[in-house]
Amino acid sequence: YTNSYHIPVEYKISLQDKINIEAPYHALCNGGHISYVELDDYPTAEVVENIVTYAFTQTDMGYLGINFEIRYCKNCGTQLHEENECPKCGSRDIQGISRVTGYLSLEERFDPNSKGAEKADRRAHNTKEHAHNYKN
Repeated sequence: YTNSYHIPVEYKISLQDKINIEAPYHALCNGGHISYVELDDYPTAEVVENIVTYAFTQTDMGYLGINFEIRYCKNCGTQLHEENECPKCGSRDIQGISRVTGYLSLEERFDPNSKGAEKADRRAHNTKEHAHNYKN
């Protein structure tokens, strides 16, 4: 238990296990509830559909958010993954956008002791090796 019924952000757990553990608490929290899953790369439409379909057909989950970091080169706009330098123009002026505490924010605006620390602690609930093969 942290500040809610969520699995702690730094806990290594599969996407399916996280959904299965958190889903029953949605019925107990009539004042509002949400579960988030963290993905380690940009999801395809099929991956998002599979996650949502599983959560809403196999559990009693009421509200689900899917988080993943958006990164791009501020110089030329190239979409990036984990690179710290743009492969297209060589710029190191990289922008990250993440959702922490419910809001999408520019990562450069994260206070290192609060949102920045939580972002650093987060673990993905999938891995790049099987994210695109996720099936319900």
